[in-house]
Amino acid sequence: MQLRNLLKMGQKPLVLGAMGVLVSNSFAEWQSLARGTDLVRNASQKIGFSVNVTRTAKQQVTVTVPGYDLKTVEVEGQKYSVVTMAEFPGLTEAGNPDVPRVAANFLIPDGMVPTANVVDSEFVDIQLEHPLISSKGHMTRDVNPETVPYTFSDVYQKDAFFPEMVMASVSEPFTMHNVDGVNIHFNFFQYNPVTKVLRIHKNVTLEMDNSVPVTRTAPKSVPSFIGHALERSFINYEVMQEPLNLHNTDETGRMVIITHDDFADAMKPFVDWKTKSGMTVKMVKMSEVGTTAEDIKAFVQGEFDAGGLSFLHLVGDVEQIPTLRGTVERAHSDQSYGLLAGNDWFLDIIVSRFSAKTADQVAYQVSKTVNYESKPEVGAAWYKMGMGIASNEGNPPDWDYADKLREGLMAFTYTDVDKIYDPKGNQQMVADGVNAGRSVINYIGHGSETTWVSSRFSVSDIYKLSNGNALPYIWSVACVNGAFAGTRESFAEAWLNAGDKDNVKGAVAVAAASTNMQWIPPLWWQSEANLVLLPSGKNKTFGGLSLGGMSKIAEKYGPTSKSFKMFVEQTNNFGDGSLKVRYDSPAAVKVNNITVEGDAVEVAVSAGDRSAEGLIVTMYNSTLDDVQTVRTNERGTAKFELGGRNATDFAVTVTGSNVVPAVDVAVKAAASAENFEKLYNK
Repeated sequence: MQLRNLLKMGQKPLVLGAMGVLVSNSFAEWQSLARGTDLVRNASQKIGFSVNVTRTAKQQVTVTVPGYDLKTVEVEGQKYSVVTMAEFPGLTEAGNPDVPRVAANFLIPDGMVPTANVVDSEFVDIQLEHPLISSKGHMTRDVNPETVPYTFSDVYQKDAFFPEMVMASVSEPFTMHNVDGVNIHFNFFQYNPVTKVLRIHKNVTLEMDNSVPVTRTAPKSVPSFIGHALERSFINYEVMQEPLNLHNTDETGRMVIITHDDFADAMKPFVDWKTKSGMTVKMVKMSEVGTTAEDIKAFVQGEFDAGGLSFLHLVGDVEQIPTLRGTVERAHSDQSYGLLAGNDWFLDIIVSRFSAKTADQVAYQVSKTVNYESKPEVGAAWYKMGMGIASNEGNPPDWDYADKLREGLMAFTYTDVDKIYDPKGNQQMVADGVNAGRSVINYIGHGSETTWVSSRFSVSDIYKLSNGNALPYIWSVACVNGAFAGTRESFAEAWLNAGDKDNVKGAVAVAAASTNMQWIPPLWWQSEANLVLLPSGKNKTFGGLSLGGMSKIAEKYGPTSKSFKMFVEQTNNFGDGSLKVRYDSPAAVKVNNITVEGDAVEVAVSAGDRSAEGLIVTMYNSTLDDVQTVRTNERGTAKFELGGRNATDFAVTVTGSNVVPAVDVAVKAAASAENFEKLYNK
C-alpha cells in the first residue's frame, strides 16, 4: 500500500519492504532560498552562524539557511523526496520525517544555565512534489541498511508540522576539560505530511540570557592538547574567549601512566622519551593504585583535580589493568576514565592503553612508539601515502565517504590514498599497501573481533606483514575491532602486538570499538579527525584528533544523545594517545648553536626549509629529574636559566610535528657561535 492511500484511510503506521528500495537516477540538486543565485551549490553555501555579545551581556546568534539539497528516491513504486544539508545529519528518528538536524555548541560562563529567545524570524514554505522520506533510525554496523525496511509512523497521518518543538532548544550545560558549554538544536526544518509542505526558517535571530559573565572572570588556561578541539567544538569560541578570559597555553601536558607492576622496567624508555619531549610524566604501579577499575577512576580523579592532567596511559591487558563498563550498553570502556569534570560524556583528558600480556610485548610497543617519534625516515615518501578501505553498503555507500576522506587528504599533504573498496578489495591489496608504507588507514565497513569484513583482512594477515618501521595509525569505523576484553587477541590489539623488535610490523596506534558501532555518527568523528583537525590543528596527537572528532558527534546529535554516549564509551585508543602523528616527509632539525652566558642558555635551531617557530626544546640533566621545556620563538631560539647549575650537566632534545628530532645534544659551557661547529659537528 502506498503512503498516499495510508494518509487517506488513517491506518496504522506502514512498513515498506526493504528489498523494494530503489534509488532513482536523480541526484541531489541544490535548492537555493536566495533569489538570483546558482542552482549548483558552492562551498560558501552553508548554514551561516553569526555570534556577538550585546551591551546587555547576552549572546546574540543569527542563523541563515541559504538552501538545501533535494533528490528523489523510489520505494516499492512510490516516489519520495529526500531533503539534506551536507554539514548536518538527519533527525534520524525511525519512522518519522527525516528533516535535517541543525545544531551547534556554544561556550557559556561556568555555573550559568542560559535560555534562548527568538527575537526575529523569517520562514519559507516549500511545496514538495513527493512525500518526505522517513528515517530508518540509527542502526549498528552488524546490519546492512538495505535489509532494514522504511516505516512511517502516525506522524504521517497528522495535518501538523513535525517536529513540533520550540524553534531553539538548549541542552543542559556540559563541561569539556575546564570550560562549560551548551548545545542548541535549531528546529529550522519542519514538514507537514498531509500537505507535503516543507517549512524552512531561513533567517533567525535569537538571544541567550545568562550566557555572558557580568563581571570579568578569573583567567583560565586552555591546554594545547584540547585547545583546537575546543575552538572547533564551540561556534562562538572566538567571540567568548575574551569575556571568559580564556588563554591557550603551549604546555605539552602532564601524563599519568598506570602500569602492571611487572611492566614498569619495560616502560622506562617510554617515560624517558616523553620527558625529553617536554612532557611531565608520572608513572605508578597498579599495586600503588589498588585492584579495581573503581580504584583507578578514583586515583585519576585525584590527579585531575590536582590540575594539569592531559593524558592517562594504561599499560597491561584488561586482566592486569581493569577497564570500566559503559552505561549505554556495558561496553568495555577505557575512555570512561577520562570523564572527570561535569555530569556528561565529554572527555576531559586523553586515555590510551598498551594492551599487552607480557613485558616483551610492552617493550615492543614502547620501541615502536619511541622510534616512530624519535627516528623517522628523512624525506620518506610513505608519510604522504594513505589507505582507504570501505564497503559498498549504505546510501550513500561507505566508499563514497572514503572517497571524501581521500579527496581531503590529497588536498592537504598526501600524494595518494589507496581505494580498496568492495566488491573488488581484498586482503592482498591491504597487505601490499601497508608493506609499501602508509601513514594513515581509514576503514569504513563491517567488522568482527578479528577481521575487517571489507577486504577480509584479518589478524593472521597482520602477523604476515613486513612493513618494518613504516607504521600507520588507524581509524576503524567497524563493529568490535577493539573488543580487547575477550579471551582472544582482538584485531586492534594485533596491529600493536604483531612482530618484535627484530621484525617490526603492524601499526603504531589504532582507534576501534569494543562493541557494535552505529552506521553514520562515527563518520563525523572520522571526518573531523582527518579533514579538519589534522590540516588545521596545532597539537596533532592521535588522542587529540580522536577527542576532537568525538565532540563533533555531540554537536551534530546532541550531548545527551545515545549516539554520542555510546561512541565515547565504546571507542578506545590502542597505542599512545600522546603520539604526534606524521602526515608529511620529515625534515631534519638541526641545533645550530648553543650559547652559555652566565646563567643563561640559548639554543638556536633550524628545520630545513620549514619554520623553526614553535618547536619544543627540552633541557634536562642525566637523571631527568631537572627538566625545563620552552618553545622556540619566530627566530628559532629557546632560552633557559641554569639557576647556578653547571651547564655541562645538561643536554637538550628538540621535537615537533613532522621533523626528525635532535636528541641528547649536550650543553657545553664553552659553546658559542664561533666554536659551535667545532664542538658539536666534529
